[in-house]
Amino acid sequence: MHNYLHRRVMIVDDSKLDRFIATSAIERNEFAEEIVSFGSGIDALEYLHSLKNPSLCPEVIFLDINMPVMNGFEFLNDYMKLPPSIQKRSSIIMISSSESSDDFRKIKAYPCIEMFFSKPFSPSILTTIRKHDEAKSVH
Repeated sequence: MHNYLHRRVMIVDDSKLDRFIATSAIERNEFAEEIVSFGSGIDALEYLHSLKNPSLCPEVIFLDINMPVMNGFEFLNDYMKLPPSIQKRSSIIMISSSESSDDFRKIKAYPCIEMFFSKPFSPSILTTIRKHDEAKSVH
């Protein structure tokens, strides 16, 4: 019997290695029953648009900032155009190696970003999110 915190999470990162590290940590820590993973924001948005049932939406989206073609902020701009029934089901967690003060300023401008963590992805990130989610459910 598994004690998953979430049914479905999404990883959006152009780095195959970073997606592998995140997937491994999520699986080892029983953070999610299902992981959908995309190497581009465009593919991730296509997936979200294709969902016929909002209950299939990932509960957590781990999003990288620096990606070619569509960066994390461009993804967020399009994400915020999705139906509210999809948006309200997902928490966005930014995971990035960026040290840019401009990026940190931009992150604060997006209310849909629940948390930010620096790479590399680690089990401690999942522990922090788990504690945050537990605290939210108490209130």
